Amino acid sequence: MLVREVMNRKVIVLRPEDSLRHAVSVFARNGISGAPVVDARNRLVGIITEMDILRRLEIGSLEFGSAAAPPGEAGVPGDGQPGLRFKPLRESLEAAADIPVSRIMISPVVTAHPDDQAHEKAALMVHRRIRRLPVIDARGVLVGILSRKDLLRMLDMEGPLPGARPRRAGGVRKPKGGRAGGR
Repeated sequence: MLVREVMNRKVIVLRPEDSLRHAVSVFARNGISGAPVVDARNRLVGIITEMDILRRLEIGSLEFGSAAAPPGEAGVPGDGQPGLRFKPLRESLEAAADIPVSRIMISPVVTAHPDDQAHEKAALMVHRRIRRLPVIDARGVLVGILSRKDLLRMLDMEGPLPGARPRRAGGVRKPKGGRAGGR
């Protein structure tokens, strides 16, 4: 099966000049965890993911302030005790909100082409722990995206595995209009 047969052609993109604040908003509103970054001619110039954003916001960095509570214990903010504390997420975003996407995007990007074999790209994605591959044409123009969900859909399109039988758990609603609770 070719990449063009399973890729998603409706791709949410960002521009290099978009702010980090805008990227966070696009991800949150659309329920996505990454997006290709394209120029004015729709040519791929990079990719940015939620992890890139969180790393830039330095969520895991420590700074001097009130002591951080040990894992599993509640902390007392402003208890006056010197020590290390985790930088709050909102504070981090406000400090970095206007940074352009181009400063934190990954470039160059691992890509796919529409006529590539989907199973080869699936192996690459698993081996390199890649969640999504932008699909570009010969000119570098973005034409789609291949995600892990697309690969699972591809497996389903190829039909059930030999000997596989569908199972239903009691009280669980069947997807796509099925009846609940066996009624």
